[in-house]
Amino acid sequence: MNPFIGSSFALILFFLPGIVYRKTYYSGVFSRQYVKDGYSAKAFSIVIPSVIIHAALWYFSEGKYYSVFDEIIEGTEVKLDKQLGVILGYSFMVTFFGALIGFSSKWLVRYFKLDVLTTWLRYENDWHYKFTGEIL
Repeated sequence: MNPFIGSSFALILFFLPGIVYRKTYYSGVFSRQYVKDGYSAKAFSIVIPSVIIHAALWYFSEGKYYSVFDEIIEGTEVKLDKQLGVILGYSFMVTFFGALIGFSSKWLVRYFKLDVLTTWLRYENDWHYKFTGEIL
């Protein structure tokens, strides 16, 4: 496999759980953020969850998935018919965990009203807080 294609695939797979985390955390009435974040803030909120999810999966799987991705990045011949199940399974797991952690963290923040108590967890959609009377 071409090293450029393999590296691009690995980067997309690396950032995928962070993207899914961000989309699920900012869903529902908070899907519209009226204050636009810069690209660095968005990148930071994608990279950190991605690193945490991949590190947790590497720890719990004892690194068995990463030998396949080393071969893809290095450009060595990968038998896709044998490794496709591993690659798709890993992709599904990181995407699922990204969505699960995103929904769970949103639920925890909203259920315990942590966004009302602390300003750094508050969503940028101030109108929701004003119309619902959570913050006056």
